[in-house]
Order: sequence, then structure tokens, then C-alpha cells
Amino acid sequence: MDSKTARSLIATVRAVGQSSSDPTEPSEWRATRDGFVDALDPSGHHGDVDNELIRSLIEWLGETRPSRESRQTGTEWEKTVDDATTRLLGELR
Repeated sequence: MDSKTARSLIATVRAVGQSSSDPTEPSEWRATRDGFVDALDPSGHHGDVDNELIRSLIEWLGETRPSRESRQTGTEWEKTVDDATTRLLGELR
């Protein structure tokens, strides 16, 4: 994965907010989010992101909502997730 794609995906992951209906503990949820950020960090993986991570991230993004800080509407968020999913699918090997 090139660094531009990775940085764009990291920005998307950071814009995710935990849904009030998500039963996951906030600390566990943040650890999951931060794990995706760390795995996508171009300085840490040298372009290699495995298919399992990509699939997990696609699934996770599909169940998210935008954070308040992202200031995105639901429709804007759906487009953001669709765009991220398209980029991620392009990375599958």
C-alpha cells in the first residue's frame, strides 16, 4: 500500500466515532481503532498490509458512524466509507 493511500485511510479511521448502540467497551473500541491506525501507518509496514487486516477494516468501517469532530453528515460518511472500501478492495492480493 502506498503511503498516500495509507494516510488517507488513517484519516478515515480517525474520523470514526463509536456508536451509542455499540456494546463494545469504549477502551476496547479505541484499542481496535488505534490498532487499525498502527497497522496502516506507512512507517510501520513498509507497504505490506495483509488481506485479513483489509477485510477486518472493511467490516469495521461498515458498522461505524462519523465522530462529532469529523462534522460529516450520515450521507457524507457513507460516501467516505464507500471510497475507503474501494481503496481497500484495490489493495487485496
